[in-house]
Amino acid sequence: MDELSWESHPFRQKAPRSWLIAAALLGVCLVMNLAFGGWIWTVLAVLFLGGALSSWLLPTRYRLDEAGVEMRFLLGSRRRRWSDFRAVRADPEGLYLSPDLFLPCASGRLAEVEAFCRARIGGA
Repeated sequence: MDELSWESHPFRQKAPRSWLIAAALLGVCLVMNLAFGGWIWTVLAVLFLGGALSSWLLPTRYRLDEAGVEMRFLLGSRRRRWSDFRAVRADPEGLYLSPDLFLPCASGRLAEVEAFCRARIGGA
């Protein structure tokens, strides 16, 4: 197994919660419009809140290979080496790579992704 890859899109995967978040985002934008009286504030609210929630609203692509972990977002990517991590902890929603990365993955692939990560983080 040289490489694993998948896509995570929480907005699509967790529909009921997603619609509540979308409604809250819309509500905040409407309040900004009413409170400050202009469409520019609504646009700024959408940009800032949308950016803050982008990992929930937009898909993220993950790729694990011999060198490390790559995460691809709408406007860029981030790469981490296996040596940056010390431990692996499984969660029903995905894996925590200590000290600071969470890899969300479908439960059907969780065991496969966990084995791949543990083999590269010294069997942590």
